[in-house]
Amino acid sequence: MKLIKTKLLLKHDNNSAVGIATASHIDFCKYQFKCLRPQWSYNEYMKMLMMFIELFFALLSIPFLALTHGLILYPFWIVIHIMKIKKIVKEFGAEHINSEAEKLVKEMQEKE
Repeated sequence: MKLIKTKLLLKHDNNSAVGIATASHIDFCKYQFKCLRPQWSYNEYMKMLMMFIELFFALLSIPFLALTHGLILYPFWIVIHIMKIKKIVKEFGAEHINSEAEKLVKEMQEKE
């Protein structure tokens, strides 16, 4: 049995199994190309480039992180933690944070 050829995929953007199965090879290729076009903007290109660079450095650093159990990043994480603490204290205030922390500790102790 031969499948009929339709324009469901290319003209109507119907990418269901029926649309793909009844599309010609050329229509399928044109549809795939059309799906790539939104990624051709400058912003999308920069996002992909930055993601590639980040993943590349992550791939290179994983063996060192595994060997040191993350100890290499402790100074960096300490600085990040200090910055986050300052931001949170500035936003909510130390007294409010302390009172909320005490409430949470009491709730956790009551659950135990």
